[in-house]
Amino acid sequence: MTAQRLFVVVGLSAALLFTFVTPPFQVPDEVGHFWRAMSIAYGAVVPPVEARGGVARIPQGYSTLVYVFWRDIAGAPDEKIAWKQFQTSLEVRLEAEKSAVVTFPAGYTAIPYLPQVAAALVTRVIPVRPVITFYLGRLCNAVAYVLLIALAIRITPTMRWLFAAAGLLPMALFLAASWSSDPMTVATSFLLTAGLLRGAHTWRDIALLATCGAAVGLCKPAYFLIALLAVVTPFARVYWRAVVIAATAAGVAVAMWSAARTFAPQRPGAHIDPAAQIQCVRHEPSRFLEALRAELRFDYVRQAVGRLGVLDVPLPGALVWAELLLLLLCAWTAGNVSGPVRGAALLVSLATIAGIALSLYIGWTPPCARSIDGLQGRYLLPVVPLVFAVAGAALVRREEITRLALAAVAICANATALVAVGWRYYR
Repeated sequence: MTAQRLFVVVGLSAALLFTFVTPPFQVPDEVGHFWRAMSIAYGAVVPPVEARGGVARIPQGYSTLVYVFWRDIAGAPDEKIAWKQFQTSLEVRLEAEKSAVVTFPAGYTAIPYLPQVAAALVTRVIPVRPVITFYLGRLCNAVAYVLLIALAIRITPTMRWLFAAAGLLPMALFLAASWSSDPMTVATSFLLTAGLLRGAHTWRDIALLATCGAAVGLCKPAYFLIALLAVVTPFARVYWRAVVIAATAAGVAVAMWSAARTFAPQRPGAHIDPAAQIQCVRHEPSRFLEALRAELRFDYVRQAVGRLGVLDVPLPGALVWAELLLLLLCAWTAGNVSGPVRGAALLVSLATIAGIALSLYIGWTPPCARSIDGLQGRYLLPVVPLVFAVAGAALVRREEITRLALAAVAICANATALVAVGWRYYR
């Protein structure tokens, strides 16, 4: 079985199960993402902004659905989701004639929500109960994630098993089966990375790379540095490198404009002041470096592999190490990865991680603090192939070994994750 086929079979199976096993809105920030996607489907692509964030009007039934399910039970393992909530959700009607005003973080563009918005638009044409729209949105997001990464595996000239292993991480598939913006961010980042490793030899290649670069910038600007791989990979025409970088920069510019247009103060009461924080970084850069050093914890790696639920359902440590060793094994099966590519992968991945930390330090952390608020391991997922590409070599020459290891670890890890989620919420 090829890497692409194995990824599709395991990825789709696990994502479909996560879709229905994970209770509604028990994924990080899923309520906000649900409101944002629904607001786009109902016309608020660039929504008006009030003190607490973006504002939109949507049918009353969707607000009622959130009311039925949403409970902040993170850190309370004895609190469960009641089956009565599912029964009640089946009775909730759309009530399109009534509208509810919802508030949500509005900084994202519409691009990372396209699969969910497609589901919402379909159910505008064919009215169904809100709970059906909810699960259809999760399914569309999961299928789009799997298909895009399958395409990345197909077009990359090297590291196919590494892309497959990274795409099958339990945390990645758990997020894919939700309304989160993370799946499209991860998938477009993987696709851009794979395309750049292949390079551009035809106009179709450069069109794909420019589109992927723009999409990455529009999903989350923090990952725009991936486009710099164009400097060390083969291009039929030199100026095509500039085209990819410019397209990515254009996506970033639009995303930043959208974020500025829809800006709302974050974390009321936490004394967040981006302007003051920028001044602190300029005059005392050691404060940020000290905060960054304090955040160098292995716990973020555990989160990237699998910290499910609302970050309160960890996987066993043995599975975390098994996944890390699998990623390393897949890198060793990658074949000959050139020195310039490995060097660029190292620099881009380190700079991206530092950039994410800096953005959270400025926009989410009180001025001159000695720690960084808001960092989560899932933010590492888009650069996992780059991180392990640094070890790319041909140390393992038999792909059968990698295939068996990938199938065993991915199936075991995701099965354990599904059991852990079920145990957490329904026991």
